[in-house]
This record gives sequence, structure tokens and C-alpha cells, in this order.
Amino acid sequence: MKEFFGFGGYERIPEGYFSWQHLTFVSSLMLIMVCAALFFGLRNKNKTEKQKNKVLLWAAILIDGAEIFKTIILCVRSEDPLAWLYNLPLFLCSIQLIAIPLAALSSGRLKQAALDFVFIFGVLGAGM
Repeated sequence: MKEFFGFGGYERIPEGYFSWQHLTFVSSLMLIMVCAALFFGLRNKNKTEKQKNKVLLWAAILIDGAEIFKTIILCVRSEDPLAWLYNLPLFLCSIQLIAIPLAALSSGRLKQAALDFVFIFGVLGAGM
């Protein structure tokens, strides 16, 4: 875990973007996410809109919380006292961090547009 998060510095040589280690890691994560999406989608397809919105709200809270935690860790680990000036704008540029809470807290056309936006850019981001 020390090498994964970089606490205390890195000791081994980076594998590179097209190394078998990186491709195996990314491919396995994609497979897990696709399987989880199919499983939860099929499991919850008969739920009411209120129950589905509850899941969306929890996803918004967890995703935003994880990103805020990551930003705080990046700022604490940096030796620059103004590191939050560099890290916070990157946090705010994430489409899902704004569109998922917007979809969870709105209704009607705005909710559907936000969900479509998340879906389209999620697929594009995964492909890239």
C-alpha cells in the first residue's frame, strides 16, 4: 500500500502506461465495475423512484467525500503551503462531482439531463 499511495516516497521503478501490470490493474477494475453495475442494475430495476434516488444521493455523498478526502491528503502531503490553490480547482473540474449531486437533489428534466450527462461522460472517460 505504501507504493500505491506513495506515503514515504516510491522505491520501485514505475511500470509505465502500457506495462502488463498497469493494463492488468485497469482491466480488472473495469471488469469489477461493469459486473457491479450489471448486478446492482438488475437487482434494483423494480425499485421505486424514491428508493433509486436514495442510492443516487448516497453515491453523490460518497464520491464527493472521497474526492474531498483525496484533495485534503494531497494538500497535507505537499510541502507547499498554498497547495490547495493547485488541487482545489482540479477537484471542482470533475463533471461527476457536480452532476451526480445535481441529479440526486433535483427533479424532472434537470434530473434526467444530469443523469444523461453523467452517463455520456462516464462512458467517454472510461474509454479514454
